[in-house]
Amino acid sequence: MEDFKAKMRENFEMSDLGKLSYYLGIEVKQRPHSITLNQAGYAEKILEKLGMAECKPCRVPMDTRVKLSKSEESPPVDATLYRSAIGSLIYLVNTRPDLAYSVGMVSRFMEAPTTKHLAAVKQILRYVKGTLHHGCNYNKVEEEEFKLVGYSDSDLARDVDDRKSTTGVIYFLSQSPVTWISQKQKVVALSSCEAEYIAATTGTCQGTWISRLLHELIGWKTNKFELRVDNKSAIALTKNPVYHNRSKHIHIKFHFLRECVQRGEVEVEYVQTEEQLADILTKPLSRDKINELSMMIRIEDKEECSHSIKENGFSEICCKAVGGRRARQGLLQNYSRSESSAKSAAELQQVGARQDLLQSHWRSKLGSCVHLLLGDQIKRLQEINLSAYTG
Repeated sequence: MEDFKAKMRENFEMSDLGKLSYYLGIEVKQRPHSITLNQAGYAEKILEKLGMAECKPCRVPMDTRVKLSKSEESPPVDATLYRSAIGSLIYLVNTRPDLAYSVGMVSRFMEAPTTKHLAAVKQILRYVKGTLHHGCNYNKVEEEEFKLVGYSDSDLARDVDDRKSTTGVIYFLSQSPVTWISQKQKVVALSSCEAEYIAATTGTCQGTWISRLLHELIGWKTNKFELRVDNKSAIALTKNPVYHNRSKHIHIKFHFLRECVQRGEVEVEYVQTEEQLADILTKPLSRDKINELSMMIRIEDKEECSHSIKENGFSEICCKAVGGRRARQGLLQNYSRSESSAKSAAELQQVGARQDLLQSHWRSKLGSCVHLLLGDQIKRLQEINLSAYTG
């Protein structure tokens, strides 16, 4: 990096501003073992521009009972203002996967928006108001630990106008999100299996591009990646070369997934619906489900560490960091005591793995809090040493 800077100075007039902290509205918080991206300042400007700086926050970006349609009979609203709000929110999705579905949904009605559509936009803004400092967190890992894992999901016939399904795809590199998609499918799916198969094909195209990009940037040695789907019929369709009544009408381009599976470029694995992280990109969810998936996707509040330390103390975060293991041990004890339990050993193992993932999140949070506390102490010591030296 220093050699690159030196060569750039030889040809151009430039100044070294140090580590990146702000770029095109994206705030970069760099710590010794993690980097957090968020757009808190940009989100505040959006709220001020739309007159919602003092609005009351809400806990979900879209109500689960809302059904938006182009044939709404409610009064029309200013289309220019509506499109401006949508455009601003689309840029906010760059660091907020939890907003991808709701923003994508309201963007379908920019041609003739009504008061009902505008109300849905205002709810998204109220959610942004309550989650201003949320953003993506990336932990430092060794190159040997690089693993590209994707999740694909769909929601059958969610659009009430043309009955097309919604595709959701998110990819993780070493448990940190690197790309996500929430979009309406271009064809009408006749079954949930077909909708999931189309979504998995979209995810395969995205994963293929990411793996090739990693190979060019860092010389990634393997092009194979993993794609997790929560529909066993769709997984079987990727491995079965026989065309039958359930697949003969599917457009040829969507069988790209099957070809990649046969070449060994992608490994399609089954994941339970409760652990499907792409679910947040396909439908409106409840408050608890959004909080859980946001935690697993590593959408974090950069101010959460300092607030937790000031309000609740450091011990609460420590308890959450070790609580996953204790909860799993309690689950094992309850399972062994109850002989008539309907859960199989495989289901129990999956539940334990899910709790391990949550525990890993809180361990990362614990590490961030430790660095925050130590950073303040080191800064104070440096100031004391500087004042003593100058004196």
